[in-house]
Amino acid sequence: NELLAQGSVDLAFICTGAYREGVKLGIMSALVVPQINGRTTYQSYIITRTDSTIHNFDDLRGKIFSFTDPMSNTGYIYPLTLLSSRSETPDNFFDRTIFTYSHDRSIYAVADGVADGAAVDNLILAHAQQRQPELAERLRIIQKSPEYGIPPVVIPNQLSPQKKAQFEQFFLNIHNQADGRLALEALAIERFVKPDLTLYEF
Repeated sequence: NELLAQGSVDLAFICTGAYREGVKLGIMSALVVPQINGRTTYQSYIITRTDSTIHNFDDLRGKIFSFTDPMSNTGYIYPLTLLSSRSETPDNFFDRTIFTYSHDRSIYAVADGVADGAAVDNLILAHAQQRQPELAERLRIIQKSPEYGIPPVVIPNQLSPQKKAQFEQFFLNIHNQADGRLALEALAIERFVKPDLTLYEF
C-alpha cells in the first residue's frame, strides 16, 4: 500500500483488506479481479486438525491461533469480527496468537500442530490440498465466513489513463492466448474480469 501511495509501483496484487484500506485513503483503484471456479468471491475458513477436539470457534478459547497478516480480510479481519461478536479480544480469548504472514504457513501451522486453529483463504486452502491431497485428511473446517469480493489487482490512482487501459486490456485478454492460459492455470485462475465493487462494501 505504501508503494502504491508513493507511485513506486504501477500494479499490485493485494489482499481484500489492504484494498479496502487503500480505497479509504484514496490511494488505489481495483483494475480487474480473478475469476476462479466461475466466481469472483471467496471466503475465510476457520480450520483445525482432524484429530482435535475442536468442533466450533468457541472451542478455540484458550488455544493457540494463527493469523496471517494484520491487513488480511480472511486471515485476520474475519476472525476479529467473530471475537467482536462475543465481546472478546484475541488476547483474552486465545492462549496465544501468532502471525505467519502467509496463508500457506498458517495452513501448515495447524497441520503440523504449531497452532490449534487458523483463519485462511479458502482458495489458497483448496490449492494447497490439490498440491498435497493428504492435507484434506489432516484438516477440518469448523466455520466459514460470508462471501467476500476476491482480492483484486489494483493500480495507484495517479496512474495515467493510457497505462490503465494497457493493463486492463492485457488482463482481460490473457486467457485468449496460449501462454497466458498456461500462466493462469499455474495460478489456478480461469480468467480476469472487471470488478463488482459492491462485493467490497462490508
